[in-house]
Amino acid sequence: MIGDRIKLLRNESGLTVEELADGILSPKYIQDIENNVRHVPDDILPELAARLGTSVDSLLGIEKETNIRKANELLDSALRYAYRELLELAKENIVRAKELEEHFSTELHTKLALVECQVFIKERKIKEAFDMIESIDEESVKTFNDLYFIYLRIYGALYFFKEEFWKAIMSFHSAINVKVNFEKYPFEVGICYFNLGITYAFIGNLSWGEQHLKKAESIFQDIGEIKQLTDTYINLGNIYFQRDDYEDALDIYKKAQTLLIYNSDLKTSSFIFHNIGLVYLHLKNYKKSIEYGNRALALKRKVNTFHSDLINTIELLARCNLKLENYDMAEIYIKEVISFIPKVESSSIRGTCYLTVGLYHKAIGEKEKYIENTKKAQEVYRSAELYFNAAKSAFELGDELNDQDLLVESARLFYQYHIKLKEK
Repeated sequence: MIGDRIKLLRNESGLTVEELADGILSPKYIQDIENNVRHVPDDILPELAARLGTSVDSLLGIEKETNIRKANELLDSALRYAYRELLELAKENIVRAKELEEHFSTELHTKLALVECQVFIKERKIKEAFDMIESIDEESVKTFNDLYFIYLRIYGALYFFKEEFWKAIMSFHSAINVKVNFEKYPFEVGICYFNLGITYAFIGNLSWGEQHLKKAESIFQDIGEIKQLTDTYINLGNIYFQRDDYEDALDIYKKAQTLLIYNSDLKTSSFIFHNIGLVYLHLKNYKKSIEYGNRALALKRKVNTFHSDLINTIELLARCNLKLENYDMAEIYIKEVISFIPKVESSSIRGTCYLTVGLYHKAIGEKEKYIENTKKAQEVYRSAELYFNAAKSAFELGDELNDQDLLVESARLFYQYHIKLKEK
């Protein structure tokens, strides 16, 4: 109440009741105000505020409420900017919000930490993001349903980047079970379904991946979120591609490409070109694949994307040239792939690269190096608990070589994969 604020500010200023009252009110009147039994006359407020070294709005408690509302709006906007990869705008809002931090409640401090986590994730500063989210007291954040939902979803994203895919799935499911205010956070809910969909697809469960991506698609369509809808179409296309539904994959990649008319994004364009090139590779239209691969690589080099984004297109171009028996050109790309492998954090991409290096050695007659690199791919997949990928590769190599040990290992890995699924 205003009386409590006046008394607190008077004591902080070192003023006596008499000094504060001098010339404007009686000391008794000031005491009654401080005891909340009398109101402050409107015409006295400016002078009283000035003597206490504050503003009228602050004295009335309006300034604090205004600043809290402003900080909330800044952090909500920063979260949206982070999702859209407008990181400079997100950081600017965070700085502006921190200027109001003296007014923060526990809820606002928690929201600030979560927004900073999301920015770190987009910058691939996974250690910094983990350190920050682990500094948040889970029991405290549980009291704020909406923030607890975001907290669990961000934990899932961090587990995904740390390649703890099964933990990621559990976190995303836990988030979905929280009673979040969907009207306030539809975008965040859509992101959670999106994350869950790509994680399921990543471990090889394409049907569950598609199911959750379709839920995300519906939400993003309803709220008119073009950027995330584009990314959802790209990932649905990836699922159709993995099912060998190449025509459906092409259709949805081109659907994503159409959306870029409303959301010009060179990085997203490069992903679409890469994926279309990959489809054409499997349709055995190698020249068309190289055309789209070159367009993707040019864009990726221009926007300076992460190592994993570059290497998968270089690997695509290597495979195309192997199919066309352009071994000299394939060798150039393979050398670049090999130089990139130690820099790539994604086990899925690193494993695929070893497979491609193996195919190159097979094509030029170096069978032992082919087997060695293929087994390296299997080990990478196995270490990351990508059991489906490891099992598939072991089966294909075992079948080709008529190696019973590899076929038994493949069966063991497939079993391990299904056991993991049942646990979730």
